[in-house]
Amino acid sequence: MKYFVYIIFISLFSLNGHFSLCQKNIIIYNENMEPIPYVNVSMKNKGIGIHSNKNGEIAVDSRSYKDKFVFSKAGYQDTAIIIDANLNKIVLKNALIHSDDFGQIDGKRVFKLGEVHGEKYGVHTNSGKPEIYLKYFNSKEGVGYVIDNLKFKTTSDKNNAKVLIRLYAANNKLKPGNYLYEKAIEVDVKIGERINKIDLSELNLRMPKYGLYVGLETLIIPENVYSYTERNLLTDEISQRNEYMPNYVLHKYRGDANDNSSSYIFIGGEFYNMNNKELRLAMELKLKRP
Repeated sequence: MKYFVYIIFISLFSLNGHFSLCQKNIIIYNENMEPIPYVNVSMKNKGIGIHSNKNGEIAVDSRSYKDKFVFSKAGYQDTAIIIDANLNKIVLKNALIHSDDFGQIDGKRVFKLGEVHGEKYGVHTNSGKPEIYLKYFNSKEGVGYVIDNLKFKTTSDKNNAKVLIRLYAANNKLKPGNYLYEKAIEVDVKIGERINKIDLSELNLRMPKYGLYVGLETLIIPENVYSYTERNLLTDEISQRNEYMPNYVLHKYRGDANDNSSSYIFIGGEFYNMNNKELRLAMELKLKRP
């Protein structure tokens, strides 16, 4: 069954071919009553949804009333709310940020985890779901080390496609836990296939005890849409397709075959283990001794 998305941007009336006859605006705020841009908004346990615009606004169709939606943004508590006709604002509370106490750190001056180079095995695409694709970095060697930089590989048919990076500390069950950093890191990805390098050294983030999850979040906003036509080889019919850029390059995993904690996806307000021992995001983390 194909679900139709009834939460839409104020400016996004043309992407899904739907004009709302009864539409109201909702603004998402932090506790200081400042609008929060690019909030992940998805229907609970269904995964369909969108992101708020840069002013923290969404426009809600009346057919979404009584549905429960999850509002999620790095640094804030995930909040599930049933939409109704009286709702005109949502306030997200600050989330608990992870911290560890580290003693003296000895060992190599710098080292890296993961691999951004190598043969491309495939790409992770997005046809319109506000999902977050996460990769796990084991901390066996680097507990307490400073996170220096992050690299990840993308392909994009759209220039300056926007991506948000979320950083989660792994919990003692090696699942995504509390945020390691209180903000989403915004990246503009260039067109074509390229390696994106993000300098994190000034944030002074330390590798958590149980490891780190890095999440890549494609924004479901008009600026990220790439439209193209597709011909059905059987019927010869031509249809228009929309994808949200960028795509994330995948490598075939060459590490521990028993490691099933390495790939999660966040969608519909929940984390799901991908249970895929073959593919990993083409991503690399550089650590340095404090």
